[in-house]
Amino acid sequence: SVYKVNYELIIPRTSKENCSWALCRHPRGCMIKHYVTHTWAEGAKEFCEAIFGCPGISAKDGLYICFLSNPQTWPRQDLANILNAGNPSASPFAVALLSVPRMIVVRNRRVNMYSRLWCVYEVFLATQNNKDIHIIGEMHAMAELVITEGLGATADCGDPRDKAMLQAAIKGMEKKVNEV
Repeated sequence: SVYKVNYELIIPRTSKENCSWALCRHPRGCMIKHYVTHTWAEGAKEFCEAIFGCPGISAKDGLYICFLSNPQTWPRQDLANILNAGNPSASPFAVALLSVPRMIVVRNRRVNMYSRLWCVYEVFLATQNNKDIHIIGEMHAMAELVITEGLGATADCGDPRDKAMLQAAIKGMEKKVNEV
């Protein structure tokens, strides 16, 4: 899974620099054209095949992918501080998303991405800002083999502070969130 790639490849190879994989590879940064949202539970091969098979992406396009763009070696609290600043529209995710014309939603066979509140918020934010959204991957949004509760506005996330922040951000717009 992407979790395993993060722990066995990304963290060991970026710990000395104490920055993200993206900054280790591109110290001066690069322009991004596509924002990628995903659940982390997908297999790395499945994720890469979906991205490489996505129409409209060229080899020169910059992609914002959170597990490659966020500093995974930082202590959990330091990373949480930049992600949970009390306003999800000020998070690195939102800043990156709002700077690109296109969002790519990578579904997978393991976890329904609409059960993950950060993913739901990102898709909602892209919709609210008229981003071109391209959905790829094997799983349909409401596949029978996945959970049917805790989707959309009632989705969950691992950090209770993030959950409270994201739910507060979408409060009163739950119906619109669920339509995404």
